Amino acid sequence: MMMVLIEIMVVNLLVMIVMVIVVVMVRAIVSLLMVVMMVTVMVVLVMVVFIEMVLVILVLVMIMMVMVMMVMMVVMMVVMMVVMMVAMMVVMVILVVTVIVIVVVMIW
Repeated sequence: MMMVLIEIMVVNLLVMIVMVIVVVMVRAIVSLLMVVMMVTVMVVLVMVVFIEMVLVILVLVMIMMVMVMMVMMVVMMVVMMVVMMVAMMVVMVILVVTVIVIVVVMIW
């Protein structure tokens, strides 16, 4: 009778130990899963932020390139205008000088 009781107690103890181990294992697995989930979420967020940053930088670079192109176009236009003006002035001066020379020669 005592032996049966002792056996029942030992079995109960073993079951309790197994239950505790299982519970601890489950808790550990759940906590590990939680940590993994958190890490994955953080990594995904970081990746998204990184991608967003890269996209923003690319867009900014594109805008900068367009602005530079526009500025270059405007500068080229202005330079062309100035060159044309200078050329016109030179041509006018040459024409005036030639006319004056012709008039002076005619008078002489």
